[in-house]
Amino acid sequence: ESGLTDLTFCDRHTNVACQGDQEHALKVPHQPVGMSTDQTSYPFRILPFDGILGLSPSSNSGSVLHQLKAAKALARNVFGVYLSQDTHRSGSIAFGGIERQYIAPGSQVHWHKTGSPREWRVAMKDIFVDGRPLHICDSQPEGICPAIADTGSSLLTGPTGDVEKLLREIPTNSDCSNLNNMPNISLQLVDHQGKTVLYPLAPNEYTLRTQEEVPDTGKSDFWNNFPLLGKGGKSPELHDRCDPGIGVLDVPGRKWILGDTFLRRYYSIYDDDRHAVGLVRSLHPDEPLGGRAPDSATGDWRPASMVAEAANSEAAAKPGMVATAALEVPFGIVAPALLKMARRRQRFSKMDKFI
Repeated sequence: ESGLTDLTFCDRHTNVACQGDQEHALKVPHQPVGMSTDQTSYPFRILPFDGILGLSPSSNSGSVLHQLKAAKALARNVFGVYLSQDTHRSGSIAFGGIERQYIAPGSQVHWHKTGSPREWRVAMKDIFVDGRPLHICDSQPEGICPAIADTGSSLLTGPTGDVEKLLREIPTNSDCSNLNNMPNISLQLVDHQGKTVLYPLAPNEYTLRTQEEVPDTGKSDFWNNFPLLGKGGKSPELHDRCDPGIGVLDVPGRKWILGDTFLRRYYSIYDDDRHAVGLVRSLHPDEPLGGRAPDSATGDWRPASMVAEAANSEAAAKPGMVATAALEVPFGIVAPALLKMARRRQRFSKMDKFI
């Protein structure tokens, strides 16, 4: 079923459930919505979300940005996304600006023109493994792979042959035993000036690490078939499991998807007014302040000062709010659920049905 509804976004720290001050609530009028009235139990019962929020460029009539732009709700039609590395910490999305606390100090924002008015598509030149190019895009027109920045995709994905070539370079032991010996990889993107920028990912950043119970290692006392909590028994043993956060997804145009595997490492800024995507190293709570930015300069099309400019704008002046609304959402929790699904099907490299 489909229809129209009015949405309201609020900061969950200062305005829980939008029941408080409405001055800084973000109104989205006449938003198209679709609702599923019948669906299978699997896989939806294990997926930790209730729906999908469309954040494609405003030229798509179903996108939230289309309605925000039509209503002139934002001084600048831009939003920034931070994805948490820890599934127990929320991520955050800021409409109308960015949130500096999620950006590593000293890191440079790099801007990439979008190649399509309907998607956040940037140009990827190659992928490097410990500094060695794989020539992934050599056979593509002008040697460029189309790459879509997509917060709604859990993995970094690409065409079958290209991804298999990359996975052969980063063999991942399921028990995580070789994690410290695996190589770094870097995505080489083309910026607005035509220069290449390297975005490195360390093994612990492109690998998904989860914990699983060891079968038949737990024990619990029971009373009338009910487990007795805190009354003896034995907790099950846990062991680490590692899987690559990179998978096969064959889509028309041989596009790559820069999903959460990549976007957890880089704070992403989506500028609908200037048709550009900005990327800058993010800062996570367990990391030291500072951090090395990717190589290359941004030039003068959209300088790095845009970060300070956006954060210091009138719309972002009130503490705790960026532009009109900053929302904390559990962006980091999708990948573990997808891993369970993939293991059940024994086809981790074929994630296209589940992303």
